[in-house]
Amino acid sequence: MKNKVVSKYLFQKHIKLLAVAYLYALIILVVMPIFFAIISGTFGTFSISNTIENSNVGFITTLILGGMALLSYEDYKFLIQNGISRNTYFKNQISSYGAIILIGAVIDELYYLAMHFFLNGTNFYQGCYSDFISNEFLNEIVGFCYHLLWLVAVVTSALAVGSFLSLFSKRVQRLIIICGFVAMIVLMGIVSSSISTIAVTWIDDFIKFILGYQGQRTVTPVYSMLFFFIWSVIMIGFSHIFYNRKQIKRV
Repeated sequence: MKNKVVSKYLFQKHIKLLAVAYLYALIILVVMPIFFAIISGTFGTFSISNTIENSNVGFITTLILGGMALLSYEDYKFLIQNGISRNTYFKNQISSYGAIILIGAVIDELYYLAMHFFLNGTNFYQGCYSDFISNEFLNEIVGFCYHLLWLVAVVTSALAVGSFLSLFSKRVQRLIIICGFVAMIVLMGIVSSSISTIAVTWIDDFIKFILGYQGQRTVTPVYSMLFFFIWSVIMIGFSHIFYNRKQIKRV
C-alpha cells in the first residue's frame, strides 16, 4: 500500500513539474520572441517556424529532467518525515523518474518527427547515425532508444550528485559546487593545452570509440548506448548508497 501511495505522489508531482517547466520554456522561447517582434514592429519579417525549429526541445527536456533529479531532497524530506523508509522512497523515485523520462522522450520524438516532416529538421542521432540501419523506421526506433538512454544517464547522474550534496550542509554544498566548477575549468585548460598531448590523445580516442567512429565518420550508436546504460547503473548504485546515509537536516 505504501509503495502505491508513494509512487502516485512522486509521479503526480514530477508530471506537474514537467508540465510547468515545458510551459515556461514555451513562453520564454516562443511566446516572448513573438511578443517582442510585435511591439518592435518586426513581426512581418519574423519567422515562427524558425523560432520553433531552433527551440531544441531535446536539450530543454534534458535540462528539465536533470534539474528535477538534482533538486529532489524536499521530496525525500517530506516522505521520510511521514514514515516512509529510505528504500521505499528510493525504489519509487526511480520508477517515477523512469515513467517521466519515457514521457519526456516521447515528447522529444514527436517534436523531432514534426520538425522533420514539416521543416526537414534533424536531431543529434540522425545527424550522426542516419545510415546505421537502412530501414528508416527501424533506425528511428533505435534513435528513440538512444535518446531515452541518454536521458536516463543524465537523470541518474543528477540523482547521484544531488543525493551526494544533500549529505552536507548548504554551506559545504556551495563550497563543493565552487570547487567542482573550478576543478572543471582547470581540467579543461589542461586538456586543451599542448602540454598534455598524451592525455588529449587518450581522451580523443576514447570519445571517438564511444561515439562509434570509424575513420572520419560515426557509423554505430551501439557503444554510446552501452556506455549510457552502464553509466546509469553505476549512478543508481551511488545514489542508493548516498540515500542510505542521508539525514533529515534540522533547520
